[in-house]
Amino acid sequence: MLLSVVIKANAPVKAMQTTAAVSHVRPTTTRVSTTTAESTTKVETTTNTVETSATTKRLDVSPNPSKPIIGIYFKPNRVYISQQEFEDICCVVRREAGADYGHVEGCYAVAQCILQGMLHNNISATELLDAYDYNVVDARNRAIKTPPNERTREAVYKVFYEGYGVTPRPIEYYYSPANMENGYSELHESQKFVFCIDGNRFFEKK
Repeated sequence: MLLSVVIKANAPVKAMQTTAAVSHVRPTTTRVSTTTAESTTKVETTTNTVETSATTKRLDVSPNPSKPIIGIYFKPNRVYISQQEFEDICCVVRREAGADYGHVEGCYAVAQCILQGMLHNNISATELLDAYDYNVVDARNRAIKTPPNERTREAVYKVFYEGYGVTPRPIEYYYSPANMENGYSELHESQKFVFCIDGNRFFEKK
């Protein structure tokens, strides 16, 4: 499952963290009734309402504005990455998106977010992985790397070298509401929502 993007406070990019204090999430049900001479039809729709101390937030659970489809959307080789950076990106994508759940689109999407972050901030892959806190370390500050599988390597290779992606839109941020303590990230949701993959919400910069 994808993890939330966490950006260090001193990084050259804006932090995407939850700031709202959420008390609880409750379902809100809307009932619409239509009556004819022969029958009565009731339609129920449910959305998640996230209540905060100041305002009530509604997480958009409507169908995706666009559908993630793997394809060639960009020019190849838009950035340079070293062989070590390629391996590091593969490890990050494997940890963030996996590739064992049948939705390889998630691997392409995470790789595309990393590439877009490099382009948007004009930084190297190494700088971005550090700035976005993708580099996980243990208690002794030793790097923890998730060995990538072949599906992950293929996704990263095609995104970085062949111009592949899952959308022509410049997705850069993502998070999983299920992995957030409050189930909602106000800073992420302030960006432009693009689509959801396996419960993980992807955004382009507004």
